[in-house]
Amino acid sequence: MTTAISHFDQRQFDALDTRAGAASSYSRLRQHERDARWTSRYLGWHEGDVLRAAIPIYRYRMWSWPDPSYDPRSWDLPGAIGECSPKDSLMVGGCIDRRTGFHVDGTAKTPGDLRRLLVEIAKCTATDDLCLVSPYMYVDAVEALAAAAESRIVWTP
Repeated sequence: MTTAISHFDQRQFDALDTRAGAASSYSRLRQHERDARWTSRYLGWHEGDVLRAAIPIYRYRMWSWPDPSYDPRSWDLPGAIGECSPKDSLMVGGCIDRRTGFHVDGTAKTPGDLRRLLVEIAKCTATDDLCLVSPYMYVDAVEALAAAAESRIVWTP
């Protein structure tokens, strides 16, 4: 875990996922770090000098969501799952734009590798009993994460 994207090589980071474009680029996420509304962290995975994953994780410091579309209560989730307030949530992958990158090398998107990454992310929630929220994930990322979590993640369109 690190608190600054500068701990990663920019070229390697941007090569991990290009679909979200500028919204999920190294430069944009570096700007997010300066936004006082958010606390930024990154789960990194290196194999030697090669960056295999750098997953942004954000905690919102405000009392209400920055946009109603980020509020899990508006997502038609079952039961208490959708009751995550900003103070009770960690945003995984993105936090402001409605396009979220999934910064994991394509060869590392196996259920076993992703499961290990999910376990590390979940450790961030354990002491404070937080919800993990992954807004606006692309279909291939949803499918890969669902397989890794053995369908324990609740998704909604």
